[in-house]
Amino acid sequence: GLFKASWSWRKPFLRRHKLSIRRRTREGQSTPANAEQKTETLTKQVRLEMQELGLSVVYNADQTGVNYEYVPTTTIPTHGVKTGWVKFAGKRKERVAAMLLAVSDGTKREAFSFSRLAHQPSPILRKVMRHGFGRRL
Repeated sequence: GLFKASWSWRKPFLRRHKLSIRRRTREGQSTPANAEQKTETLTKQVRLEMQELGLSVVYNADQTGVNYEYVPTTTIPTHGVKTGWVKFAGKRKERVAAMLLAVSDGTKREAFSFSRLAHQPSPILRKVMRHGFGRRL
C-alpha cells in the first residue's frame, strides 16, 4: 500500500534533514468596527422596501466556486531557503461554480453546479440551460 507518514514521524524527519515547509503568504481581511450597525441599518432598509413594494417573500441567490482539483503550493526546501519554486501546468486549481438559493421564510432550494464554457452559448441554448430558473421566479 501507500506510505502515510504521521505528523509525529514527519516533524523529526524534517528537523533531522534541516527541511521546513514553506507556503505563499496571504493577506487577511478584518471586520469593520461598525459592522453590526451597518447590518441593522441594511436589514431595516430591506424590510421597509419590502413593505413599500408589498412583498412578502425575498429570494437570495449566490454563486460560489468549488475546487475539485487543487495543485499543492507548498514545498519542502532546506532551512534558510526563502524562495521555493513550485512547478505547475499554468492552472493551480480546477473549479466549478455552485449556485445556491434561499428564501426569506428559511427554506433552501437544491444547489446545482456548472462549469465555465470556452465559448458563449447561443441564446436558445442559454434559455434551455437555466436549470429551472425563469426570468421571474
